[in-house]
Amino acid sequence: MKNLVNKYGHIKVNLPSTLNDYHNGNGEGMFAVVTNPEDKAKYDADCTSGLFIAILDNDSIYYPHLNAGTPVVCEYRGKNRPTACWNLLGNNKEAEKNRQEVLKQLGVGTHTGYDLDL
Repeated sequence: MKNLVNKYGHIKVNLPSTLNDYHNGNGEGMFAVVTNPEDKAKYDADCTSGLFIAILDNDSIYYPHLNAGTPVVCEYRGKNRPTACWNLLGNNKEAEKNRQEVLKQLGVGTHTGYDLDL
């Protein structure tokens, strides 16, 4: 993780607690790190669409199962803070299955180690 922080620095992402918060871009502000230079460039350019992986760098209060080091799928929101995808945050089998499928599609391993250069 320290390697990614040194390369790209921290970003802030929101973890919405409700569907309404998700639609409005609100939620628990979390420090995170992007995993590659392309995602960092899009973040810096205020990209308005697309998904990326952010690795949390602190523990969530809203979601106790999301701790530092956990990858979350976020969407760019232009000048507004990126927001984690609502349907991938829950602590239930369906949300975890969906999250693992999206992580796999985005090229991140789905086992505990997550295949990232942390």
